[in-house]
Amino acid sequence: MKTIRRNFRRFGLTPPFKKSSAQRRADRIEILAAQLELSRDALESRPDVAIFSRPDGIPTQTFTDPDPFNQLTYPSALAAKRAISEFLGLPLAKLSADQLARINELVQSTLNKQEVLARVPACVEPIELSTENQPHAE
Repeated sequence: MKTIRRNFRRFGLTPPFKKSSAQRRADRIEILAAQLELSRDALESRPDVAIFSRPDGIPTQTFTDPDPFNQLTYPSALAAKRAISEFLGLPLAKLSADQLARINELVQSTLNKQEVLARVPACVEPIELSTENQPHAE
């Protein structure tokens, strides 16, 4: 029996016959919850406990924003440009003036995330490397 207790202590466990303080606390909470259980009839028959019942006269209003968490559109043109920069993997300042103008036109026309990222490759043709940076064919 001592070796069993020693092994449990060695591995940081409690023996199965001894409850931990958290288990004892959970048992006390279960007993208290069972004692406090009230029926629905008891709640509805008392007007002073009206916070538990649902009032009928509360007006409702439908939610009109299709995108409450900015998941479909970028919140601003700057955020769209940041996303385009991350999508391309390079800063927009390294693009040519013509490419930058097309991206500005795209961002001004729409902030829809899917549409912007779908049209970016068409706005930015592959960046040509200068002849100095190209490897020599030997």
